[in-house]
Amino acid sequence: MGAKLKTGLIFGVGLLIGAAVTFFCLGRMNQEQHARSYATGVIEQAFLATELRAKRQDELAKRIESNLPSAVLAIHQHSYLQSVPESQSALRSVKHFYEVNGIPVPTEIVGILNDVPSSQ
Repeated sequence: MGAKLKTGLIFGVGLLIGAAVTFFCLGRMNQEQHARSYATGVIEQAFLATELRAKRQDELAKRIESNLPSAVLAIHQHSYLQSVPESQSALRSVKHFYEVNGIPVPTEIVGILNDVPSSQ
């Protein structure tokens, strides 16, 4: 009876240690991902500010606008991108961009954006 109790106790302690290590590692990975995402956002903002200060807003707008269809297609085609709530917000934002600016939606994404509810 003592051997079974000792084995169960060792198993339970090992399980708790494993859970704690896993929790720590996953928390660390999440923190690093957030830091990368934040740094990437800062890089993007610096790039945009540079382009705008250099009076290249028209070229910048065309470049950003030309990237929208591929971004919509990527979200639509990859389930891991669809798994976060921000993906629907991103699609609504793209649809809103086309609606507000009166720009025809490119044919390759019109079906995707038609299924997205409009921003209110």
